[in-house]
Amino acid sequence: MSIEDIANLVIIEAPKKSGTYKKRWMKTNKSYPIIHWLISILIAPLLLFVIRGQDVTVDLSFLPYYWLFGFVLSIPVFLIYWISYERLCKKIFSATTLKLTLDGICIIGIFITFTIMNGSLEFVLSTVYSVTVVVVSLFLKIQRKESNISN
Repeated sequence: MSIEDIANLVIIEAPKKSGTYKKRWMKTNKSYPIIHWLISILIAPLLLFVIRGQDVTVDLSFLPYYWLFGFVLSIPVFLIYWISYERLCKKIFSATTLKLTLDGICIIGIFITFTIMNGSLEFVLSTVYSVTVVVVSLFLKIQRKESNISN
């Protein structure tokens, strides 16, 4: 086992059938926050084009700008999301609860960001990006494999 593998592992205590505790390792997926963030940024503008129902060929020419501004404007929320992920992985052992908590943090950050920007599409953009975050999280897995420690 390499040092990197050890850094990605968290020791938890799991009860045996006899009532005593046995140490187990739980491996967390460190790439989940980055993949979730990038896919959400890529898909949300496409969803916005579909919802607005405008001429897609005209809107697609603006797609790189949507991606660039989405990337730049979401960096503060992503940093909070990533720090939360790192800390919550050590406290929450249910993948569903972890996803719901992280999605909630992300949605609050999205609404705060667009509220600060105060544009005419504030609510629409906040909703589209929030829906995208939730849908993407449904398809991504937080791989958390458990294995016994070999003595």
